[in-house]
Amino acid sequence: MKKNQNRILKPRINRGFSIIKNCYPFLIVFFYLFVNFYKIYGEEILVVHKYVGSSIDLEEKIHFSLFPDFTHFIDAQFYKVDHDKIEARIQYLSVNGVETENRNYTPYEVYSLAREIGSQLPLDNIERKDIQKKYQPLFADRFLSEVPENSICFIKIKDDPDIEGLFYKAEKNNIQLWKNQQLISIPINSVIKMKYWKEYKTYPKVYWGSVIGTAVIGLFSVEILNAIYKQSNEDIWFYRFISVSMGITIGYKVAPYINDMFIPSITIEFQ
Repeated sequence: MKKNQNRILKPRINRGFSIIKNCYPFLIVFFYLFVNFYKIYGEEILVVHKYVGSSIDLEEKIHFSLFPDFTHFIDAQFYKVDHDKIEARIQYLSVNGVETENRNYTPYEVYSLAREIGSQLPLDNIERKDIQKKYQPLFADRFLSEVPENSICFIKIKDDPDIEGLFYKAEKNNIQLWKNQQLISIPINSVIKMKYWKEYKTYPKVYWGSVIGTAVIGLFSVEILNAIYKQSNEDIWFYRFISVSMGITIGYKVAPYINDMFIPSITIEFQ
C-alpha cells in the first residue's frame, strides 16, 4: 500500500487530433476567406481588344456599337472565370442607382466581339469629344461633377418655372441650389437644361448702354409718329416723356440678359 501511495502520478497526455479539433472554427474561417480571396483575385481581367483596353467606357460603347440594350450604360469589364467561361460585368444606372449585371460569354463569342471591334477605326480624342457633344444627355452626370460650387446657374425644368440660384452640389438623383438663402433640391429627371457661369461679371457699360439705347429708341419712335400725325407741342412733350420712361424701364429689365451674352457660359442638356 505504501508503495502505491508514494508513486508519483504523471499527467495524462492526450494524443491524437485534439489540437486540430480545437482549431476547427479557425480552419473553417480560413477556408472561407481563402475561397472568397481566390474568387475575387484569382479571376483574370480579360482585354477583349487593344482598342478598348481592360474596361469599356460609355464613349467606346457608342463608337463600337456595344451592348445596344443598355441605355444608361456606365462601363463594362470582362473576366475569365474558367477555361471555357468568360463573364462580363456591366454597370449601368437605374432608378435604384448604380447596378451591375453579369453576362456569360463563351470564348468564341468574345473572339467574335474582338473581331467586330478590330474591324472599325480606333477611338481617338477628337471622336471622343464629338460623341460627348452629340450625346450630351448621356454624360450629364459627368458634366455635373465639373460644375464649381457657388456658380450662378439657370435651370430649365419641364412643366415648372425656371430656377436661378447658386450651385451647391449634385447628388445621385438631385441638384442642390442656394436660392434666397435656402437650400433647395431639384430632381435630375425633371431637368431639361442647365446653364451656368464659372465666373459671373456685371459690366456697367452694358447696363448703361441698354438703358440709354432703349430710351433713344423710344424717343425716336415718338418723333416718327409725330412726323406722321403732327401732334401739338403739349402732346409731343408728354409722349416724349412717356416713351423715354418706358425705354429706361425696359432697358433696365433686359440689361441682365444682354450682360449674360458677354460672359462665357456652359450648357448641359439633360433631355
